[in-house]
Amino acid sequence: MPLRTPERAIPGLFFSQSTPITIFAYRRCLYTVTTNDNRSARPRGSMQQQYVITFAGADRTGLVEALAELVKSHGGDWQQSELTRLGGAFAGAILVHVSNEGFEAITRAVEENENTDLAIHITEAVSQPQIEPNLHLALTGPNRPGIVYEITHELAELDVNILHFTSRVESGAWSGEPLFVADLDTCAPADFDLEELRDRLDGIEERMTLEIDIESVRS
Repeated sequence: MPLRTPERAIPGLFFSQSTPITIFAYRRCLYTVTTNDNRSARPRGSMQQQYVITFAGADRTGLVEALAELVKSHGGDWQQSELTRLGGAFAGAILVHVSNEGFEAITRAVEENENTDLAIHITEAVSQPQIEPNLHLALTGPNRPGIVYEITHELAELDVNILHFTSRVESGAWSGEPLFVADLDTCAPADFDLEELRDRLDGIEERMTLEIDIESVRS
């Protein structure tokens, strides 16, 4: 039988309890949903839970609207998100608040179709104290392989947690050569040695001809 939402039936959907991987069609958009199959351990009823939905697929008009309607039709509350277009694909992460029943309604809707063009992964959010950034890094330099690894390796060695990371490649203003630009918001531990990080990044600056700025952020 087709799965029914509070607003309408979605044709072509059938229930299945046999697999943690579910595929469903929604407004002619196909989605693949993967979850940890621990439904038996999840409390029944209308208790609200937070879930992180990550997705990636071909960019097209109406994709965000379709995702928003998917969340809404199962009683979910879209709370926080980071969405972006990358190389012709559209990808992102969404924090939603939804009942256990709403979550299960999504994960049990299945249609066998291998030609899905949007993959979605749903993970139960982990409750933890709010983490605020206390260190910001900005870097610019000629684009080349290994830049991200070199920077993130040194941060990991010093137990610095990356909270937000954006990067892009743009044309240099004077040379026209590809220029790598990145911004990182991070959280350093209480016993963090800022001078040690500066020394490590100085070596990367020399090896890779980068300019790296480090700024402490006060919460």
